[in-house]
Amino acid sequence: MSKSRMSTKLAALYIVFTTLLVVVGIMAFYRYGYSNAYSQGVSNISQIVETVMKQIDSRLQTMDAVTVEVLTEGTFMTMWRKEMKDEESIYSHEIRQILMKAYMNRSDIRRVAVYTLHGEYFSTGKTTVTKEDVLKRIKMIQGKYMMNKMSSRAFVSLHYDHWDTTSDTQVFSLIKPIKDREGNTLGYIEVQQNALYIREICNVKWNDYLLDVVVFMSNGEDVFYATFDEDEREKINRLKAATKQYSKVRHLRNQVVFTSSSNYYEGRAVIALEEAILMEAFNRAMKLMILIALGLMLLTILFCILAVKSVIKPIHLLVQHMEHIDMNHLNKDLNIKMKDYETAILVGAFQKMSDRIQEYILTQKKMESVQTKTLFNALQSEMGPHFLYNSLGSIANMCEEGETEMAADACYSLTEILRYVSSYEMSEVTIGEEMEKLRSYMAIMKSRYRHRLEFELHVDEEAKDIIIPKLTYQPIVENAIKYSLMENENVIVKVFTVLLGERLYIEVKDNGCGITKEAGEKIQERINEFFSNEDVSEIVTKIQFGGLGLSGTLIRLSIFYGESFQYELQEKNDVGGTSIILSMNIKEFR
Repeated sequence: MSKSRMSTKLAALYIVFTTLLVVVGIMAFYRYGYSNAYSQGVSNISQIVETVMKQIDSRLQTMDAVTVEVLTEGTFMTMWRKEMKDEESIYSHEIRQILMKAYMNRSDIRRVAVYTLHGEYFSTGKTTVTKEDVLKRIKMIQGKYMMNKMSSRAFVSLHYDHWDTTSDTQVFSLIKPIKDREGNTLGYIEVQQNALYIREICNVKWNDYLLDVVVFMSNGEDVFYATFDEDEREKINRLKAATKQYSKVRHLRNQVVFTSSSNYYEGRAVIALEEAILMEAFNRAMKLMILIALGLMLLTILFCILAVKSVIKPIHLLVQHMEHIDMNHLNKDLNIKMKDYETAILVGAFQKMSDRIQEYILTQKKMESVQTKTLFNALQSEMGPHFLYNSLGSIANMCEEGETEMAADACYSLTEILRYVSSYEMSEVTIGEEMEKLRSYMAIMKSRYRHRLEFELHVDEEAKDIIIPKLTYQPIVENAIKYSLMENENVIVKVFTVLLGERLYIEVKDNGCGITKEAGEKIQERINEFFSNEDVSEIVTKIQFGGLGLSGTLIRLSIFYGESFQYELQEKNDVGGTSIILSMNIKEFR
């Protein structure tokens, strides 16, 4: 029954964990993928709208080049002025030859026409218009377009060919005034291209959807071309207003609007795309991925249930035998028939663990004696009347001087230290916790000695989670401050904690009087005496733990880390003081 409950719990835990992992993974992928797909889509559409505008510019430049070629032909303006004066056309053949020459080598040009203000005209291709028709067109041009500038031109959106009323072909046109040197208008030149060219340019798709494309000309006010009917004036006006102030990409309701301005004319191309269409391919991929993830999750859940049942059976058998073993019978043989590899591994590991526990119990007895003495002296000595009176006196001085914020910080630090050293529940802490309490201690000492004390604490980020005996740093730092103040007006204490591979290095450096060779030998003698004497309690009473003492700290570290612990006392460091360097293997203490 117990085995069933355990397997059920493990299976349920695995299912919950797997589900949570899949959900979190899908959400993370969705957020990252959506942002990435959106950025990529926006980038691609931006390139498309720029390409559209460049191709339209190319078409318009071709038409513009035709007008320039005609108007700059050496004899054209001379003949045109005479045509304006004479009632009969005497240069009609020559003018048509000029038009044909400009038209001849450009297969995409449908028509080139020139006409006077009186309605006389010359055109390539078939024409069916009368003089009255031309005069009406001139009136329309003068009323709709501003032609009072030397560089003025008008781009006419798609319309049926005005010059051939029998044709149902749609064209788009460029109209420019023909002017003399004084800027007087002498007529107009008109160049046409077939509408199919601009349709090919603007009929672009995204994920098989035809994009809404609008091209605005004449300072961005007139619709030159749109892929949807001009009856949808509301949509056109909305896009016109939204893109009046240039921005390559902007959001409009549920749409993303892309804009590209002409490099040569007063115009812009606009593409509008629904956000849902922009992200449709990504959304389809997400749905497929979710279905695949659900399928894989069902398979893993089924495998988990079967695997858990298989693993629990030998574990349950081992637990039944372990129930009859206590701390007084750790070496008792386990009568387990090892029918499978997993059970053999577990039994062997348990037997090794029993042997290690026996060794640990002996070591722990020594550790508890030293640790209890250490913690007791931490309260009695470090937190004794002398330390408290000085700390509280410093806080009182800060209050009298109006430094209430510093006084409050000192009180908080003192509270943290009192709580830390008076807690007997934990004898082992992380380096990160030790450093926090050391900072609180140094803050109190700083408030006490102010400018006389400077300190520097450095700890590798990856070393902060390593386990270390409680109150390892503070006794050494306390000694450094104490003996340095005897010799120097200004005291500098530096603490470095560095992790190199599997080995941890701690260095406490001061600028005090240094340590004599005799003092170092005496410390080593105490440590040796502790480990060589079987009566631990007798040795503990002889160790000088006043201020927690260096000897007591080194003994605790030797017991805690075993043979891997080493220390070095530098009599004179580079600043004339003492350096204490501790090193230990922390492979089992991460």
